[in-house]
Amino acid sequence: MNISDNLRQNDGQKKGEALVGLSRCFKLHNPAWNKVSYKLYPNGEIKVQQTRVSPIGIKETNRDLENEPDQSETKNKKVTKKGRKAGKKVQQSEVKPHGKRSLRQSAHVYLGMSRKRRDRRRGKVTFLSLSFKRIIPDHKMAKEILKAFMQRWRSSHEELHYAWKAELQEGKEIDGQMSYRYFHGAALHFHILTPHFLHKDRLNKLWNEVVANRFKEEGLITDSEFDIWMYELEQFLKYGSYKKALFLLTPNVKGLNRPASYMAKYVSKKSGLIDGNIWFVSKATKKLILPDVVEDEFQSQLEAERFIEALHKECSKAVKGIMHWWADFTNLFGFFSWQGKKLIRQINKFRKNYMLTKHGIIG
Repeated sequence: MNISDNLRQNDGQKKGEALVGLSRCFKLHNPAWNKVSYKLYPNGEIKVQQTRVSPIGIKETNRDLENEPDQSETKNKKVTKKGRKAGKKVQQSEVKPHGKRSLRQSAHVYLGMSRKRRDRRRGKVTFLSLSFKRIIPDHKMAKEILKAFMQRWRSSHEELHYAWKAELQEGKEIDGQMSYRYFHGAALHFHILTPHFLHKDRLNKLWNEVVANRFKEEGLITDSEFDIWMYELEQFLKYGSYKKALFLLTPNVKGLNRPASYMAKYVSKKSGLIDGNIWFVSKATKKLILPDVVEDEFQSQLEAERFIEALHKECSKAVKGIMHWWADFTNLFGFFSWQGKKLIRQINKFRKNYMLTKHGIIG
């Protein structure tokens, strides 16, 4: 009994029926899952999974034209990119597997970029922590401030690489005194990973100016308070410290030799309910973390399933303990390994022999 037979029994289906998704609608999942794709990521991870081929016109043939709603009724409804109604807040507390994978790849790529330097910062990735102090903005304003900070920072780089993770900073007791956030609620702060060097003085200047200007525009501080803020910043940049500051923000910056493990620490933590995205990777970085994809197409869905099972059995002989199965009721299943570069030769050899046998050339 193969994986698909087990899934059919768990889902109450008879053998021979096509596996369907949560909608339980056969027509919407009619295309066969007859492709096997191999995704090799920059840090050596590999993902082997079963995919499908959608025939041309499948959406048109499955439409119910008689009961289809009038286009004029739905034309004025505002819908976001992901199909959610406008105005509805989406809250997240932890990073999903796709986000964790993207952040892992980013850390690996940044470390490779930093090792190409010829200065004393070679092999170190910059890690920034940006937070708020006395005035706590809402989540939407905090992300807009971060975007403005990135735009000012990007002006000095042709191509800026960065990845950030948001987190809620709760109030706590410091030296026997309760912090400001303990009484006024948790504040959103950001952890940023980047291969570019950013001096701490320039970081302090950029972050304080961006935050102060936004608070002034929103009317959260007066002109006199803005002047006090800028005076505190000036004294801090001049002497390196300024005690009893009312508004001054002091972001943290450090160099990391092992950014992947450091980022994994923050990614695995639950960040509390945050409106919108809780992580982001720049467009320049997304181009560098794309996996190398190879696909094999089979005549039937069952043949693709048997190929994945045979491939997993063959690869498990070479590497043990690092390969993980997954399966769900959409018939998307396969296996994952952390040591993809070690398995890629085994996979290529097996694919070649399997394809030759399939077409009757050998065997």
